[in-house]
Amino acid sequence: NGELLARCTLSAERTLPGQAAPVETVHFTGNVRLTQEPAKKEKIKEDVSPAEHQLGHDTVYSFYFHGPAYQVVEAAWRNGDGSTTRMTDPLPDNHTPADKPLLASPRLVELCFQTAGLWEAGRDGRLALPMGVESAEMVSSEATGRLVAHAKRRADGPFDVVVSDEKGRVIVKLNGYSTSPMPSALPPEIEEPLRA
Repeated sequence: NGELLARCTLSAERTLPGQAAPVETVHFTGNVRLTQEPAKKEKIKEDVSPAEHQLGHDTVYSFYFHGPAYQVVEAAWRNGDGSTTRMTDPLPDNHTPADKPLLASPRLVELCFQTAGLWEAGRDGRLALPMGVESAEMVSSEATGRLVAHAKRRADGPFDVVVSDEKGRVIVKLNGYSTSPMPSALPPEIEEPLRA
C-alpha cells in the first residue's frame, strides 16, 4: 500500500569472563513504519507558558549524565499535573559530518525522555532509564521559533509527551513511554529543587 515497515533490533555482543563465546544481549526491538501520506496537522491544547519557578540547564545536568549534544533541556517547569521543558537552542552538532540529513531528529525524542524523566524525578524522587515506547510519531518538520515538550503521566503509569513549536503546532508525539528506575535515590540537594 505504499508504506515500508522495518523491524529493528538494538543488540550488543560481549565476551564475559570465563566464557569462550560472546553473549548477545537484545536491548530493544521495534517497528518503524514509513509512509508517504502527509501527517494530520495538530495543535497542542495545553498551556505551555513558562512558569515562574524553573529549573535551569545547569541544575538539570548536575544530575543528568548527557553529553553536550544531548543536553537538550534549557529550562523545565511544573505545568499542572505534568512537566514542560524548553529545548536548548542552539545545540552542538548531532553527528559528523553535520551536513548529512536526518529523516527525523533523535534529539526531539530525547527531549521527550528527559521531560518525562524530570517529572518522575520530581514526583517519585528517582532517576530512571528508558524501558519502552508504544509509539513515536514524527508529525511535522515545520517548526516556528522555540520548541517545548509537555509530558503527562497516564493513569496506568507510562507517559505521553508532545513536542510543539511556539504556535502550538505539534512536531513529535511520544506515546506510552515507560521507564526502569535506577537503584540509587536522588541526593537531597538535587531532590529538593526538583520537588519544588
